[in-house]
Amino acid sequence: MTTLPLRARMSWPARLIAIMMSLLVMWLVVRNAALELLSEREPTAAIGFLPAGSGALAADGWSRVAASGGRVDPVARRRAAEALRREPVNASALALIGLAASADGRLDQARLLMEAARDRDPRLPAARYWLLDHDMRSGDYAAGLNEVGPALRLRPGTGDAIMALVMGLLGRPDGARAVRAKLAENPFWRTEFFRTQAYQPGHAQPLLTLLRSLPPASDPPNDAIEQHVVLTAALIGGSPDDAYRLWLSRTPGAGQVPPQAIYDPDFRGLVGTPPFNWALTQNDDASAAMRIAPDLPEGHALALSYRGTTSPLLAEQYRLADAGHYRFQLRARRISGESGQLIAQLRCATGDRPLANLKIDPRTTMGAYQTGFDVPASCPALHIAFVGEAGDRPGSVEMQITGVHLARVQDSK
Repeated sequence: MTTLPLRARMSWPARLIAIMMSLLVMWLVVRNAALELLSEREPTAAIGFLPAGSGALAADGWSRVAASGGRVDPVARRRAAEALRREPVNASALALIGLAASADGRLDQARLLMEAARDRDPRLPAARYWLLDHDMRSGDYAAGLNEVGPALRLRPGTGDAIMALVMGLLGRPDGARAVRAKLAENPFWRTEFFRTQAYQPGHAQPLLTLLRSLPPASDPPNDAIEQHVVLTAALIGGSPDDAYRLWLSRTPGAGQVPPQAIYDPDFRGLVGTPPFNWALTQNDDASAAMRIAPDLPEGHALALSYRGTTSPLLAEQYRLADAGHYRFQLRARRISGESGQLIAQLRCATGDRPLANLKIDPRTTMGAYQTGFDVPASCPALHIAFVGEAGDRPGSVEMQITGVHLARVQDSK
């Protein structure tokens, strides 16, 4: 016995009804989507449709709040209440009622409402930002810090203000404990916090203390960034010894190199992050990389490449220094290019005061260079940098540097 397909066995009236039902379902889907979009963009107009949707009612209430500078007027309250009658779990309406409770001073009730709104819609900015602000103001710092990540993801433009808020907690013992506990969990915003706050006035020492109390970041590149920015800010800000001690504690074997000598002078790739190890530039205009050089006595060299018409920073390192007379020396080899020069700059880390410039002629195939200079007592750390100097002709410059040494030879008089 042959079984006919369903379509073949349906009568024409039944098929017509099925078609009409399908069209009705499609129309309802389109209508609801249109009303939802209208509720977001024109809530007042959307309320004119019968029945008024809970989304449009809540959106209109929030529009009134925004228009009045944050005040929840009676109409906005009625909109929220009506929205909840139509949809008791509408997150936007719950947050609006919570905001009204907060304005009335009923903070415990407001928090419960905002938490309910957040749990219903984790991406609702109104609930997230109210909870962040409330928890920080009320001293529940752990709860407030839990809202930092979601708040950053919802509104990236508020990052600076939120990071500054977290930074402010370090000035309070209970706030500092909460920040340490949160950062020890390695939230995604940990490294960005250090990056944005390290160079702000007065922040270097508190961040150095904080970094010292934390385990390294779980991601090694992020850990390197954190050490680089915090330690650099600390030594520039006048705490080079503290910065060096922290760097030393996280750099196995570095204690064998005197703190006033160049670290990794032959560019063999010794362990350790900047600023007390080499920071190398890599971009479209300039490149610095450590290379094997078997024909050189050191066996390795710093390969530098840059356009002869630019003046880029190519490599840099900071070192501690006592007052006295120093000798700085290196060997350089030209690979290609004759435009411009390469300059080794020595400056005081504090105040960026120039101490000496050693110019390396790119037209010389191989050469040894040295210079002497005095370090004053007011200069506890040095900044050593290789910088390209623009020439008068286009073309790239490629050089190799090795055998970089810094030594204190006598007291300055």
